Amino acid sequence: MYLSFQSVSSINKCRCVITGNGGSAYACLGRSWRPFGRVVFAYTWMGACIRPVGWHNWDKPENERSACFYEYRCFGPGSNPSTRVTWSRELLDEEAEHFLVTVLLILIHKGLG
Repeated sequence: MYLSFQSVSSINKCRCVITGNGGSAYACLGRSWRPFGRVVFAYTWMGACIRPVGWHNWDKPENERSACFYEYRCFGPGSNPSTRVTWSRELLDEEAEHFLVTVLLILIHKGLG
């Protein structure tokens, strides 16, 4: 199971809750089925359903060089940056600002912010 599957565009998920179905370590945060996929999870509670590696290359190791799979200030039993794949990473505060401003602007545009 994958929570996101990216080709080229960006998906920003902010302040989400990922609970699963009670099982443990069966879901990945995302996969890049084409080069240059980008997904950001920020301030997200991750349940035990998230696999320790976090992300999947969809058996395309060449996509690992261009995929941008990020986490920022996530928490919960499924959030463990030290066990993630080597080609994903946690964002620094100044890096996350760009993605968080984008989410805010989208929410304002939709009348939700």
